Amino acid sequence: MDGETPAVMWLHHVSGSHGRAASILQEFIDATTNEPRFHSLEGYSSYEISDHLTNFLRVQSFVKKYSPDGLYYFCLGVQCYLQAYDRVGNLFFHDTYMDCRKILNQFALKFITSYHDDPIYIPTCVSEKYLWESDHLSPKWPHTLLWTVVYFVMKYFKLSTVEEHKALELKNLFKRETVGRAKGKQSYFFYFLRETGETQYCKRQLLPDKNPSRCPVEIMKLYLSKCPPSAKKGSFFYLKPIARADLENQPYWFTNEEVPNEDLDEILNRFKMVSEITELFVKDRITSLIPWY
Repeated sequence: MDGETPAVMWLHHVSGSHGRAASILQEFIDATTNEPRFHSLEGYSSYEISDHLTNFLRVQSFVKKYSPDGLYYFCLGVQCYLQAYDRVGNLFFHDTYMDCRKILNQFALKFITSYHDDPIYIPTCVSEKYLWESDHLSPKWPHTLLWTVVYFVMKYFKLSTVEEHKALELKNLFKRETVGRAKGKQSYFFYFLRETGETQYCKRQLLPDKNPSRCPVEIMKLYLSKCPPSAKKGSFFYLKPIARADLENQPYWFTNEEVPNEDLDEILNRFKMVSEITELFVKDRITSLIPWY
């Protein structure tokens, strides 16, 4: 976007994007605080970091120095830096960082308006690879597992709106196994999506990947194994994750409650700034990726 600095220019330094993101936020704190209490982020509480990060993002909405995807990249870097210092709170999940997410969502909506231009290429610095590297996509914790499932459904089932995702039900997700001479035994998940106004069904499926930790099929298996049995018979597909602090002695990672529409909308909007999703739009012209207000 005109006049905005892409993330690759302001985050890719020798210290790495994670450390650089933390340094940029610390510099902002030093410049906007009369008496900075610490010289690095790990000294601040989660509430203090949330306040400073919210102020940083709010300032960017006025100065328009950095692109929306660059700010998403920046927030991923800050989260990774905090995670490296064993900070449990995740700025994309915990209530402490709710204000940060709301502002970031506004930037995401600004980015999504570029879909209206019907371009040949939609530039973004956030890639699926970086989401894996920063543990934003990951089977390690309940909230990141949920995001990974949402991402795979968005990418492979080609669903992009809250309404489309909310129409999914766990009881209508099917697992099948095939045996072939070349690839041997393989498992895959599929879902029949009813076409609006028609009786025809469109089969969408998750195929296996060579890397087990990033395999859509293995991720979906893990997600189902972490859902309460009663939820698998219900009408919800995305279940609210349990906080990491409450996981001890818990057999499941998710509750029987559905993920709120607002939370799901924010997750989808963030993923619409990822290069693999923008490429999907350009290739298939998925009009539902465009927000109609």
